[in-house]
Amino acid sequence: MTPSKTTWSALDLALGTLVVGLAGWLRLGWPGVNNFGFDEAYLSRLALEAAAGRIPAVGMPASVPIPNFPGAAWLMALPYLLSSDPLVATLFVGLANVAAVGGVFYLARQGWGRTAAATAGLLAAASSPWVLHSRSIWAQNLMAPLATLWAVAAFAGLIRARPGGLFLFGFLGGFAFQVHYSGLTLGAASLLLIGLFRPRKHRWALAAGFAAAALAAAPFVITALCCRPEIIAGLREMLGRPATVDAESLRQWVGLIRGDDNLGGGWLGVDLTGSITLALVALGLARLGVGAFKDPDPVRRPNVIILAWALTPPVFFLAHPAPLYANYQLMVLPSAAIAAGVSANFLPGRWTVLIPAAALVVAASQAAGLADGFHRLATGLPVDRPFSRPLFLVREAAGTVRDGRPVVVIAPGDAPEFDPEPAIFDVLLWDYPHRIVDGRSALIIPNGEANLLVTSPGLPALEELQAAGPSAFRRAEFGRGGWPPVLALTVNNGQPPGFAPFGPVPLAGDTEYLGYRWRRVGDRWRLSSLWRVGRPRPGEILLQFHHLRAGDENGPVITTQDVRVSSGAWRGGDLVIVWADFGALPGQGPFWVDTGLYQYPEIRRVDRLGQPPSR
Repeated sequence: MTPSKTTWSALDLALGTLVVGLAGWLRLGWPGVNNFGFDEAYLSRLALEAAAGRIPAVGMPASVPIPNFPGAAWLMALPYLLSSDPLVATLFVGLANVAAVGGVFYLARQGWGRTAAATAGLLAAASSPWVLHSRSIWAQNLMAPLATLWAVAAFAGLIRARPGGLFLFGFLGGFAFQVHYSGLTLGAASLLLIGLFRPRKHRWALAAGFAAAALAAAPFVITALCCRPEIIAGLREMLGRPATVDAESLRQWVGLIRGDDNLGGGWLGVDLTGSITLALVALGLARLGVGAFKDPDPVRRPNVIILAWALTPPVFFLAHPAPLYANYQLMVLPSAAIAAGVSANFLPGRWTVLIPAAALVVAASQAAGLADGFHRLATGLPVDRPFSRPLFLVREAAGTVRDGRPVVVIAPGDAPEFDPEPAIFDVLLWDYPHRIVDGRSALIIPNGEANLLVTSPGLPALEELQAAGPSAFRRAEFGRGGWPPVLALTVNNGQPPGFAPFGPVPLAGDTEYLGYRWRRVGDRWRLSSLWRVGRPRPGEILLQFHHLRAGDENGPVITTQDVRVSSGAWRGGDLVIVWADFGALPGQGPFWVDTGLYQYPEIRRVDRLGQPPSR
């Protein structure tokens, strides 16, 4: 690129429209056919909090012992300002990546001409790892758009000396790692380019950009210093780890460029299309390097920017104190496409057309493989690439219970901060009243009509629900292919049969023990307790203890079981069933079980009214 202005023709606009259209079809088509697991839900919860005005100072957990900065949550709050539906946020990520593909076409056209732009744009639009990492709410999936914007800013600021470009270049160089730690590579590339270009005009804009990034980092740093000592401890642990030096980052870099991560191989297969792409990228990088060294003033050329963009990540991660993952280098995909586009200028004269033709064939094959994979996922057919339960299935299940009735989500766990399925459905029902119960040990039957959403068919809560026998006048199952179904039930409250009366025994806090059921479940014995809630206890964490004794109440304790009762979800009028399972019992009995509730973490027993306080 030179400081002169590039004139765009109607053909350029037509080619750009084709490239962006292909990118949009693959990234925005088949909406909801994407992962929506714990990582996506955790980031969504932070973003929803930010959209509601509760700005997080710390981001989601990381693969290292230091949590992420909250930059990804701040960015993802933008779509959640419009809607709490995670499908809207998913499409936002897709649109950002479509725009990045457009940025690839723009940069290649400005710097190396129409043929380079067509080649780069086609390979970027249909790059299988880039497409797959453009379709879900994941911090890493924002890195390719951020890197492309950083490159556009570098071209504007370092080559054209525009203050706005310098400001944005500096800001993104210091902010990218606050979205995901892999963004440190953009910071390293920024410092390298500043050292090479040594901009003399508008240095204040560059300094202001870095200052703005530092200001964005301040809430995390202050929180770590004043309130979160585990963050400082994690940083010390990371700094004290010995670094492993190997070629893993280079292997992952090659795999990303080849597009090894695909839903299907297309008609040419992954090996052939990957080999062609890798050859074009290698040829383009070589040409960029030769051009940079031959030019008498290399920093006035865009070659150095693309080389720094493409090569800094694999070099940066050659030494690493923690395991590496290929998604740490997603920001190289746009630069690799541009490098492949540069290779189009390698062949002389009419032969130049062979490289964009090869790119067209590769893109068509990869697009066909991706489209076939998305279709199979949407219809429940198996695919080669592992996929968690997609968004459209859980979204459909959550949507069916939004009918005005109260909703109780029965899941393996009740803490959205730590448990995957509670996190998923807490987001899907964010703006609808709902409660979450740990279906491994508790079941709530609300007072009156209510909807129950059972996230896993293997939960013991289903066995208890069937045994309790409340009237269920609607049952819907949401699942297809190899994914476990989500069950939606509408129930009427009523005293469940089969419980031996015991009391009622009132406890402090207006909770009554009504009865129990002792029965065989598979190879285990299960004691189920029935409670009635007089008033809610959302401020307490209660557990139910079970002390199994041989003989009578004075016999020796054989074993104990303490289980969660999800007391934070209790409401007045609820019936609550809590159970504990015991393995093989010694002898023929009789047996006695002491049971009750205690507060956690105080380990203080909830007293029985009319009796001396427990000690």
